[in-house]
Amino acid sequence: MSEASFAHRILRQKVKGFNSGNKEISEILSKSSFRLANSFVSKSIGEIKLGSAADLIFVDYLPEHEITQENLHTNLIFGILQSRVAGSIINGNIVMKDFELAGIDETELNKKFIEYAKELNIK
Repeated sequence: MSEASFAHRILRQKVKGFNSGNKEISEILSKSSFRLANSFVSKSIGEIKLGSAADLIFVDYLPEHEITQENLHTNLIFGILQSRVAGSIINGNIVMKDFELAGIDETELNKKFIEYAKELNIK
């Protein structure tokens, strides 16, 4: 069960008068985390603007129905958050493109993982 589904179920059970909750859940997932993070870092997080720390992900999501203002939150919770990451930009650098890690030699990385695992096994 996804975190969003679990949170939705708990809110429906515990909060009197709680109806859908999709909007509230997406607010918690999308806004609360960056507000908390902003209390620990010097750069602004959670906005795409000059001077902000704007790491981005691109997801492979094709909705069954047109996304509207009314169903955006439901799509965010139950669609987009469940989708595969197709691309990612961190600190302005493309680290994943078309589902492939960019600039990383996966074969070499796997060799290092095997060596690290052997070291852990010895200790």
